[in-house]
Amino acid sequence: MKSWNLRCIALLAWILAGHLSLFAQPAADKPPLNTLGLETDLRDPSAQPLSLPTLPLPGAETAYESETRYAPTARPLPEVPRPVERPIVGEAVEATTAGLTLRGYLTRPSSPPFNGGLLLLPEFWGVNEATRQRADDFARYGYRVLVLDFYDGQPVASRGDAARLMRELDRELTQRRIGAAAQWLSSTSGVRDLPVAIIGYGLGATLGLHAMTQPDPTPPAVRGLVLFYGETIAEPGRLETLGIPVVGFYATEDFWVRPEKVAAFNDALTSAGVPHQFFHFDTQAGFGLEPADYRQQGYHHAANDRILDFLARYLH
Repeated sequence: MKSWNLRCIALLAWILAGHLSLFAQPAADKPPLNTLGLETDLRDPSAQPLSLPTLPLPGAETAYESETRYAPTARPLPEVPRPVERPIVGEAVEATTAGLTLRGYLTRPSSPPFNGGLLLLPEFWGVNEATRQRADDFARYGYRVLVLDFYDGQPVASRGDAARLMRELDRELTQRRIGAAAQWLSSTSGVRDLPVAIIGYGLGATLGLHAMTQPDPTPPAVRGLVLFYGETIAEPGRLETLGIPVVGFYATEDFWVRPEKVAAFNDALTSAGVPHQFFHFDTQAGFGLEPADYRQQGYHHAANDRILDFLARYLH
């Protein structure tokens, strides 16, 4: 009996030691380190949005070893815009410019001044509630925002509808519309030479990139290009007409735009002399417009902060 008690005590001590050892593994149990180098417990749905530093000035030390820095500029980094106190006005619009018909959703502060214009190019779902809400979010920071409707008002009730409309899309015509929409957004603002940035998500990023790399020069109103995933270009020669800075946000678990494609795109932009910076997130695509969980919500906030920094640098 005594021997049995000793064996039980030994077994209990072994189990207890195993449990205690769980607390001695800080590397495994610490909150995950996101790809921007900030230790944040993204498992906690009540966690606050990521608080990020401003973009590193060119030549400054940076912790983001996988990123390509912007090309040197003499201008200091301006202050990031803050939400405006004016009401936001949003409406469906239809306009004709340069012989092309444009349809979409226009939102902006109720009166000037504007911090700039933003042309939002949606994912293959088209202009839905998520894209309108995203446009309103940017409008609250003082931007005049147009969401371009690729599908000319045709309803998208299912993934099948979206896939069909995407297949039927006249991409050459759509790319011409993108350039025309950017110029329209600038010229109808009531502000002379309002600078515009293009922000594309998925399909919109693909179309925006191809529209800005056509043989014709980039429209003069366009000052920057923001890409969320989407197809890439690996040939430097096709990027030489892209005379504007680029910031890209990519998902390392994206089954379509794999990291090696993004790396080739990065190399091509560098060879073409295009100033750019990429951010990589350990998740799947989709966090730009409709984050699927609280981890993606953290990445969504992180990307938003970076976009505001980018816009402050190149539109103001």
